[in-house]
Amino acid sequence: SLVAVEPVLDENGQPLLARSHLDHLLGDFGHSVGRGSDLNRLLTTNFDGHQRSVVDKMPHYQAYGWAGVAIDEDDVHGTYLIGLPEVMDELLAGDAEIGAAVESTDNGIRSAPRRLWRRFSNREDDAVGPQEIAIAEAEDLARQEPQDEGTGEQSSGVLGGMISRFQRAISRDGGEEEQNEIGLEQQPLELIFARSPEPLEIAYDNGVPQPPDNLEALAHIIVTEGLSAGAAESIAGFMENQVEIRVFADQDSAVALAALNAAGYEIRDDELLEGKDMQELPPGQRENAVLHAKVYGSFTTQQAEQIVTILQSRGHRVAMVGQRVSDVPPLQAADLPIAGSSGSPTTLNLAEIVLIASQPGALADVLDRGQRIANGLMDILRLYLTQPVWLSLLIVATFLYSHSFPYRGAQGTAIAVFALAIPGFGISFFAPDGVFPRRELGKAILRYILPAALLTAVIGFALYEQFLSASDEIHYAQLGLTYFLVISGLLQTGFLLPPLLVGHGERFIRPGVWQPMVIAFISLGLFLLAANIPLLQGFLEVTPLHGANDVRWVVTTVTVWLLILFVYFRLFPFRQDLPGLTTLVRKVSYIFGALA
Repeated sequence: SLVAVEPVLDENGQPLLARSHLDHLLGDFGHSVGRGSDLNRLLTTNFDGHQRSVVDKMPHYQAYGWAGVAIDEDDVHGTYLIGLPEVMDELLAGDAEIGAAVESTDNGIRSAPRRLWRRFSNREDDAVGPQEIAIAEAEDLARQEPQDEGTGEQSSGVLGGMISRFQRAISRDGGEEEQNEIGLEQQPLELIFARSPEPLEIAYDNGVPQPPDNLEALAHIIVTEGLSAGAAESIAGFMENQVEIRVFADQDSAVALAALNAAGYEIRDDELLEGKDMQELPPGQRENAVLHAKVYGSFTTQQAEQIVTILQSRGHRVAMVGQRVSDVPPLQAADLPIAGSSGSPTTLNLAEIVLIASQPGALADVLDRGQRIANGLMDILRLYLTQPVWLSLLIVATFLYSHSFPYRGAQGTAIAVFALAIPGFGISFFAPDGVFPRRELGKAILRYILPAALLTAVIGFALYEQFLSASDEIHYAQLGLTYFLVISGLLQTGFLLPPLLVGHGERFIRPGVWQPMVIAFISLGLFLLAANIPLLQGFLEVTPLHGANDVRWVVTTVTVWLLILFVYFRLFPFRQDLPGLTTLVRKVSYIFGALA
């Protein structure tokens, strides 16, 4: 059940009670009003509090539309009531402004309890009245086993339990009123929390409890079942990023399954694990059942903590979202505890991430941005770590061949600036979203570095040898190799973040991430411009090539390097989201077949 608390404001627009104080009062009310009731479970599950010294109490909310408890302690003193607006409106101390606020929040809300109360107020003389229903409800409560405090047992949905009892009362009279099914169409239940300054004993009139009047409204409480706002979008975002989702459903399992399936998170019947079934399994089967299940229904607090521990023992990193007091043990066990801003003080102190607006969609945005950053860093590492590998190979080869270095120190600066720094900015700034490899990060980097660096060293040395043979000048061979290393380094951006995706997805050719490649071409233009500016020529030791034949050699070697690397990465993709050669050939064959 999702509980929203809206404090009542004073004349100055400020809450009558601070939110933390209000939460504690609601928690104390739940612990003091009586165990085993749906209202008790609703409040004790969502708010901190403890048993208080009670003067008197009336716990039968289901029968009369209100429940109350009189508390006489130093820090909590007075009579506190929770009830439906139809009941509480007549008891508030002449507060027209609050009554108007209640009516404004009532637009579009027709819950079964309200319809029942209207039926009570308009019944014929021979109809069953609240007193008879109270007797029946008292008999129901007497037959119930009291819930042992601390067991954490949950009903099949607090709101569902409340409404189902009212519907049983309606059915006794023939059930002409339309039934409101518990499920995705369940409307919110609105309650009002109020107090009287003195702890009063509950008065009775012909066996019917009479609530005190002249109450001061403290807060409006909205109770809903199902997914919170934005949860469907969050689930879709997590599924796109291949994040496994596990749902703790403390309500009716059918409600949870229907809501999740409607959100696009398809769950089979065998992927639901009930708390009572989990407890009966031996340890080995219990772990397998927990790993297989996606929804855990009717669980206890201890079982929730045990589920988190089992997932962690199998290598999963667990992030858990919770805001109720009963969520504290599993939150403590989770790797990343998360709480909404409306959570209890205990969960807020425990959480490492607090959702300020309590919108779960923010989690999907955080995950998306985190994966963008991580993927950008991975591509930057691939680009930068390729250089020391091919440089080491070229140093060995050129030293053995001509007792020289592959390029001059100033030329190395040009390579670092134009082939690494500038395109690296584009790669990190326009990093795409996508699944980040969780394991074997070293292998994921090496799958790119080794072929790219080895091919760059081999073809670069061949060009170096050609220029040295043609000119017999080491510095000119170093210049030709510098041109090749700058251009090939810039073209690596196209492999890391392809501007066009060929044979990937439903369309044969579709746009990729083109901005980094544009930055790479701008960097190439700046390099060629620097080679023609006298001041920079001396600073970077880069000049134009001597003739068209030398330009053709550089272009040819770059083209060969590009084609070989393209085919290799099609055969052995270095990233999961890039298609292999088999996929490309299959799509080409399909196109030719369609044309034929």
